[in-house]
This record gives sequence, C-alpha cells and structure tokens, in this order.
Amino acid sequence: MNKKLCILLVLAVLCSTVFAGKSKEKTKDKSNESKDKSDESKSKDSDESSSKEVVETTTAAAVEVTEPVTDAPTDAPTDAPTEAPTEAATDAASDAPAAEPTANELKSLCKGVIVDMKPYPGNCNKFVICVLGKATVQTCGSFQVFNTDIKFCTFGDPKKCP
Repeated sequence: MNKKLCILLVLAVLCSTVFAGKSKEKTKDKSNESKDKSDESKSKDSDESSSKEVVETTTAAAVEVTEPVTDAPTDAPTDAPTEAPTEAATDAASDAPAAEPTANELKSLCKGVIVDMKPYPGNCNKFVICVLGKATVQTCGSFQVFNTDIKFCTFGDPKKCP
C-alpha cells in the first residue's frame, strides 16, 4: 500500500512541475512587454490560478453536500406539553453537517506544503491533496473514510467519524 502512495505522490509532483513549466513557456512568448508589466502579470496570474483552483474545488464539494430543503408538516396546536418535539429539534441540530471550509481555510491548510495529504476539516469522507501549496479536495469511496495515520482511504462508516 505504501508503494502505491509513493507512486501517487511522485505522479502528483511530476504533474505539477509539468504544469508549472507550461505556464513559464506562455510567459516567455509575451516577452515583448516591459519587465514591470510582465512581473505584475506573472504574480497576478499565479494568484488568480491558485485562488481559482481552491475556489473550484470547494464549489464542487459544496455541490455534493447540498440537499433540497423540504418544509416540515405543521401540526395543529394542542394543549399537550411540547417537550418531545423540542428535544427532537435539538438532536437534529446537532446532527447537521459542519459548515464547509472556506477557500482561505483550505489555502492556509496547504501553505508551505510541498506534497502531503491532509484530512478535510469537518468531513472524514474527504481529504485534501496539497501539492506545492495548492489544495485539491478529493472524496473517498462509499463506506470509506480518510485514515490520517496512513494517509489513505480505508473502510469505515463516514457517519461515525472518530
């Protein structure tokens, strides 16, 4: 299993270096512009591409989690005590999924990281692949959770996260 993980990490590093090389070639073609403008555009392009990647991955994750909201049926008022529905409402509120992390939180999670796999905040069925400081959100298969010790998806119940 460690051999597969090493191969995956090597492939991720190679892909990221190839991508970085292609972006450098594109900027060489635009060498007719002044040095100041090219420096500004390089930093602007890199900032935009890193923020776009994080935003796109979090948007995709948010789409997966979104469920249609249904209105609960309303009961006719009665004179009976209403303790049971109140307890059910508090249980439902505690079972609600945690808020999705923002793009800045994911970016700070991978800041300064060359290659690593980290657990997704608030959801053990997902994990974050950090390559050269850029975050990519991935989801484990059904009935699997991300194991932080071996940094791999293993069998487990996502509803009962440790």
